[in-house]
Amino acid sequence: MKAAPGNSAFKLSAALGEFCRSVEGSETPDALLSAVSGKIRAFFSAHASFHFLAPSPLTENNSAATSPEVARLHQRIETDRQLEQDAELSNAVFQLGFPLTSRGEIIGSLVISRPAQAFNADERQLLEALAFIVNTELSRLSSEIRQESQKKRLALIASVVSRIAHITRLDELAREVSQAILRTFGYYYVAIFTLESESNTVLFRASARSENSNQPAFERPAGTQISPGDHIVGFVAQSGTTLLANDVRQEPRYGHLESLPETKAELAIPLKVGGDVLGVLDIQSDQANAFTEEDLIVLSALADSIGLAVHKVRLYAELEERTEQRDVIADLIKAVSSILDLDKLLSKVTAMIHSQLNYPFVHIFLVNRVCNRIDFHSGSGSRAKKYREDKVTFDLHAPKGVIPRTVRTNRVHLTNDVRRDPDFLPAPGVSAFSGSELTIPLAYNQEVFGVLDVQSAQTNAFTEVDINLLSTLCASISIAIRNAKLYNAERWRSHVAESLQGVARKLTENAPLEEKFRFILESVSAILPCDAAAIWLLEEQPQQVDTAPELLKLTALQTKLPEAAGAAQLSLNSSQAWYFEALSRNEPVVRRNQSAPDPLADSLGLPEGFSALSAPLSASGKQLGVLTLHHATGNRYGVESESISASFARYAGIAIENERLAQESKDQAWISTILLQVAKATQSLTRIDELTSLIGQLITLLIGGKKGAVLLLEPEEHAYYLQGVFGDDLKPLETSLPRRVGRSEILLGAAENPEPLALPANACEPELRDILGLQASDTVLLLPLIAHEELLGFLLHVSSDPYQPAPPEIVLGRQKYTILQGIARQIAVSVQNINLLNTRQEETYISSVLLQVSQTIVTTPDLVEALEKIFYTLHMLIGIEGTAVFRWLPEENAYELKHAASDQLHPWQMERYYGMRVPKEDFPFQAGSADGKPNRVRSDEVLRTYNLLAKDALQNEANPDEPLIHPSNSVYLIYNLAMRGEDYGVLICRDPDIPKRERREELLNGVAQQISFAIQNERLEKVRADQQRVEQEFQLARQIQETFLPEKMPVIPGYELGVRWQTARQVGGDFYDIFTLKDGSYGLVIADVSDKGIAAALYMTVTRTLIRSVALESASPAKTLERVNQLLQLDSRRGFFVTCFYGALDPENHRLTYANAGHLPPYYLDARKKTASPLERGQTALGIYEDVVYQERVLPMEPDCSLVLFTDGVTEAFNKFGTTYDTARYQKILQRSTGLSPDALLNLVEQDLSRFRRETPLSDDITELVIKRLPLLTD
Repeated sequence: MKAAPGNSAFKLSAALGEFCRSVEGSETPDALLSAVSGKIRAFFSAHASFHFLAPSPLTENNSAATSPEVARLHQRIETDRQLEQDAELSNAVFQLGFPLTSRGEIIGSLVISRPAQAFNADERQLLEALAFIVNTELSRLSSEIRQESQKKRLALIASVVSRIAHITRLDELAREVSQAILRTFGYYYVAIFTLESESNTVLFRASARSENSNQPAFERPAGTQISPGDHIVGFVAQSGTTLLANDVRQEPRYGHLESLPETKAELAIPLKVGGDVLGVLDIQSDQANAFTEEDLIVLSALADSIGLAVHKVRLYAELEERTEQRDVIADLIKAVSSILDLDKLLSKVTAMIHSQLNYPFVHIFLVNRVCNRIDFHSGSGSRAKKYREDKVTFDLHAPKGVIPRTVRTNRVHLTNDVRRDPDFLPAPGVSAFSGSELTIPLAYNQEVFGVLDVQSAQTNAFTEVDINLLSTLCASISIAIRNAKLYNAERWRSHVAESLQGVARKLTENAPLEEKFRFILESVSAILPCDAAAIWLLEEQPQQVDTAPELLKLTALQTKLPEAAGAAQLSLNSSQAWYFEALSRNEPVVRRNQSAPDPLADSLGLPEGFSALSAPLSASGKQLGVLTLHHATGNRYGVESESISASFARYAGIAIENERLAQESKDQAWISTILLQVAKATQSLTRIDELTSLIGQLITLLIGGKKGAVLLLEPEEHAYYLQGVFGDDLKPLETSLPRRVGRSEILLGAAENPEPLALPANACEPELRDILGLQASDTVLLLPLIAHEELLGFLLHVSSDPYQPAPPEIVLGRQKYTILQGIARQIAVSVQNINLLNTRQEETYISSVLLQVSQTIVTTPDLVEALEKIFYTLHMLIGIEGTAVFRWLPEENAYELKHAASDQLHPWQMERYYGMRVPKEDFPFQAGSADGKPNRVRSDEVLRTYNLLAKDALQNEANPDEPLIHPSNSVYLIYNLAMRGEDYGVLICRDPDIPKRERREELLNGVAQQISFAIQNERLEKVRADQQRVEQEFQLARQIQETFLPEKMPVIPGYELGVRWQTARQVGGDFYDIFTLKDGSYGLVIADVSDKGIAAALYMTVTRTLIRSVALESASPAKTLERVNQLLQLDSRRGFFVTCFYGALDPENHRLTYANAGHLPPYYLDARKKTASPLERGQTALGIYEDVVYQERVLPMEPDCSLVLFTDGVTEAFNKFGTTYDTARYQKILQRSTGLSPDALLNLVEQDLSRFRRETPLSDDITELVIKRLPLLTD
């Protein structure tokens, strides 16, 4: 464009205006740049070239190809950020360049070129203005384009969220999201990955890619997993943080893929929900620096929405999976619940788990407790066929193996890699495999039936979800198996029961025992695995050889094996065979110790590791032998085998017992008939001598023998009496029965273990041998007489045979021994019945005697006369030979003879000794116990009646050397006379020495109690008289004491007085006094003597008299107390002292002058202040120290104030818990009563003290004196 100089400025201005109008409002960058290029061409005849630094929506179609020279100019402008003008080029082309900016940033450059003519200053100025306008419009368009892009991206998020809201499949969700992102943003590659926490892998889900990219390797089936931490995606999945690589060449974690060669930038964003990483959104671009901050914000927001969608889809998938699993479980439970055939049941279970739950290899093993094996039973999958063909089985006790361990521990076992599990053991006959194995016990109520074995060729194939699912399923399968097993077990038990019934029927047949044994062995061999079954019986041992070892003899044998020579002659002891273990444990025993000796197995040639079982044969609690089973293979016997073998062993024992009982029943019938006749013959007897006579005849008739005797126990004496004998040479002895044989050592030893006993005659004491005429070689049988678990004595029988060491049943023979035992039991029952009858008669008689004694005591006031009557009552009614009563005199520490009587003496011969004292240390008689048991003495030399009472006591006057009383066969019973723990003396009775003394001694004990009661009455009468005299003396002393106390309280103007006085005894040591002094004052005294009772009262009287007399001479309370203290010191021999408070009240001046001699400080009550304050303590009490100086104090008596004087009997009062009333409580109640009158205050204190003591007696005297100044009228 050319112009004249004069009008150039105008033309430039016009051109600029036209340019502005042409470019203003351009709607697109293309329109703007086209308009700019056209105007430059029109105005300047020049060409315009635009260049931009990076791809941008502003410059999508405006980066045209340029010459190298123009390109270098563009680069220089963009680098220097200023206008550039090149010199004329080689072909005479001139160029002018301007930077293009947006928001202050260089985005490119504008280059204007014109051939042959350079740009002048005006043109350059106009072009600069044009460049400014272009930059302004570019900024406007950039802002509009950015806003539009933001709207599109937000619309994308909304669109994606809307489209994926109803997607319930994770792969479909990933595919839809990746394609939407690619369509909207036009990236090079977009992929979605999910993090699988259970396998700890990053799993590819879906992708979308541009047309010029290939499918990556990880999208193909062979490589769909990435480990966390590998490459960019793995890092983001592991760290949970976003990774932006705008230049992948600078990112070390970038992994180059041949299938994505154009990748220049990559952005990976974690898909998270609540901090948990669910996956990764991976976006790749074929342009470097392709991702802006705005892209990152938008894509991160989109990733959050995708994360929520993934979480929702996973929850839905889990719910759907659980629903499907629940339906499968329900179908399976429904399918198997009605199947009772175990084979069909397990086949159905494995097929459904395989087909519907998609587990590749499913097997079920069942436990065989009988054989201790775990056998394959059913399965689905390719491995099940091999297991079935090879008959796979495991040893239940195998040290290795997942399946045996699952059975033994009853716990789930998961092996995610069997090659790394040292306990894994491949199935026998099956080659080892790699992968995972999950075993779950099939158990009910802690009993394991089998194992569900699920396998996979993949490692880490099973998770906690599989364990929970299959465990739930196994619980139902276990119940179904249990029901099927119960059904099958019932059928099997029915078969066992039929076999046992057949055995039972066989036992009822009249067949030989050998035939019954053979039938039992054939039956047990048909039910249990058995190559040889045998019955062994214990051989009878000589009874006299107690230490002989037990022997088992082979009695019957049933075997499928060729019998070895000599097996039928086997006879074994406990060291030669392990079978005895079943006898010692009394239960079936399976052979566990392979080294234990087994002669039958050796004889039959069984191989090592064979199985064997031994079950005890017993009947009626007696062991008879064993039933043994043998099998050539190991681990064939278990719990069921033990139970079944025990049943057959019981039938074998029954067969043996029936054989024995059949023989014994005949013998027992005969014995029962005899004993019944014995019982009938003895049931009507009422005397012991009749019983022993009859028993002797029966034993001689039925048992025979040389002789015998019945000895009964006297429990009180622990001695035996011979009550009856039988045998021709013992008839002379009958007239002297009963006869005391004393504490026989042989009888006492037999009583410790009261069982029948056979012993030689020379083992008995010489005295017993002499009485019964026993020979040294005689065999003596002792049978205890026991009734209701009480030992009454012994039946002694002398056998006709010489003594040999043997049990009693061997000595007599079983039949005779049984009869003799029955006779002994009948003797015991009859003796007990006779004793009960005699006891009832004695009780009636004793009651009658005690009633007479009681009436004698009640009707006879004189004690000696009553004792005389009691003796004659006892002598006449029960045969007492003599009595003596000594009364205890505690004050003299001696015994006084109160009464004595004898059937050999007249009363006058005894009366002159009544009242004689015997010092306690010289008293020869030891009384009985406090529970009424007497002390028994039989020595006549020690107690020659009463000759020990005095030197010349009871001697015959005609012949002083001859005692009046001759010793006899008597026993002396010495009773203690006492009541309620108080000793009254001793009663001595001389009684005939006869057995069964307990009833007589009980009677005499009752008499002793009656005599104690009589002595107590005599003593109480005396005490009552003494108490009446003392009461009269105390009453007189109290009257005297009360005369020394003020008869009534004086009237003091302006004051009110109150007093309480109560002694702990009838007379006490507290006192108070109020008297008028010479100056018109009033003396107030309260004192407490250091004791109670009459002595304290007398001392109180002296003290009161001294205080009054001295106070009338001295106006000073302190001087008065000092003088009284001196006077009391002159006569204080008994150690008395007195606490005393003495005050002089001046009613006109309202002052109290006082001194305190060790007394409790009085309380000063102020009604206005509501206070109760103690006065100061004083000095020492009166009568303790000489020359004590007492301090004198003055107390103003204010209106409406009181002074409370009291003794320690108030504050030291006790309640039933031992707690004292104390000064704190006393002060508190005084403080609450400051405004009360003296009488009202004392009443209130008395009520509180009564509540505290709760009827507890006073422990000390109580005295209270209250003086109160009345309030003024103005108050």
